[in-house]
Amino acid sequence: MAKKATHAETWFFFIVLLLGFLYSNLMRIAGVVVLPPFAESIGIGAGAVGFISSLFFYTYGGSFGAWGIVADRSGPYKTCGISLLIAAAGSFVLMFANSVFTIGLGRALSGLGLSSAFTGVMLYSAAAFRRENFAFFIGLSMMIGHSGTVVAVAPLGAALDAVGFRGIYLILGAFPLALGLTLLSWRKHDPHLLLGHEGNAPFSAKSFLRDLREGGVMIWRSFPLRVIALTWAVSSAAISTLQGLWAVTWLQTTTGAAVASARMSATWISIGMVIGPAVGSVLTRRFSGERTAFFVMCVLTEASWILWMLLSLLGFGLRALSAAGFGIGFFSCIGFVFMGNAARELSPPGKNGAALGMINMALYLLLIVFQWGTGLVLDLFPSSTIPGTYTQTGYQVGFGAILLLQGYVFYLVMKVKAFR
Repeated sequence: MAKKATHAETWFFFIVLLLGFLYSNLMRIAGVVVLPPFAESIGIGAGAVGFISSLFFYTYGGSFGAWGIVADRSGPYKTCGISLLIAAAGSFVLMFANSVFTIGLGRALSGLGLSSAFTGVMLYSAAAFRRENFAFFIGLSMMIGHSGTVVAVAPLGAALDAVGFRGIYLILGAFPLALGLTLLSWRKHDPHLLLGHEGNAPFSAKSFLRDLREGGVMIWRSFPLRVIALTWAVSSAAISTLQGLWAVTWLQTTTGAAVASARMSATWISIGMVIGPAVGSVLTRRFSGERTAFFVMCVLTEASWILWMLLSLLGFGLRALSAAGFGIGFFSCIGFVFMGNAARELSPPGKNGAALGMINMALYLLLIVFQWGTGLVLDLFPSSTIPGTYTQTGYQVGFGAILLLQGYVFYLVMKVKAFR
């Protein structure tokens, strides 16, 4: 039986789980910095680098639903403890990797082990803190967690220069190992178990598949929850496709700027994603469950996207596009706080993990579709002036289709009476 934690213990384990979420965001971006020079040092080509890097996202996105169901039954301490040990194993494999297979195995293990982090910190916040403060902890978690994408570029690059590939993966393995062992050592004190969930109940393949099916049916049968799933999946996949894949080359195409300047400009999307959740936590506490407030955030998100596309089409400079990129990250993440709070309000007791897991699994599957789809469109419009970039028409067509879909799911928000 779980024992009620002291105030200090409650915050300590929130920080432990939050560091796991920050680490998951860092590792999601880390391949951009570490993999290309690592692969070059052992003679692996660019095509292989792209494939082995994507293995992280396949296991990361594909296992969200599974980890959510496990967390509902066993609690975030045990679930995230085990998954962080898997992530640590992935980094230790990469520490000694010397082939496509071993690098791919390390990336796949990292993705598999880190996909429980967001669900874990959300379930813990729901169990350990007062219900009316849940939106605050969603915002705080997203704000700090998303800062991992900032740490993953320049600071990680500096660390790589200082200690080398093996040294950096030793550090990246030791960190989740320490977090995972801490959580497992205190798993019997998990506040999630105080809510009467199953804890260490027998867990068979049959019960797991049943829970997975019920999680999908639960979302499908609840129109408000289905709208939340759609808006979260589409808007998050859209911003991730821009931020993680095409923002830099799109900025180069529009402004003719050097790659370093374009990267700095694209960073404003991440800055918006760090600041937005803090504002979202305040607004969500004030307007929790209200349809109109949520819809306003959706409209502002769509307007920021349209502004970015218009500025690009008209050939504006980096400063204007940086401001528009900040708006995309800022308003999208305010919306994500609304969505996270609504997912908890709409999910049956004991099914929060399943709901969050299934929604995030859909998100990453859609992200793969968006990245492939925009890539196929852009290949039809190669640039003749800047190698490795594409014409403005390609970006407008590819992301125009995404914005039409996003506008439609935002419209569905007004079909829901309330998100509580």
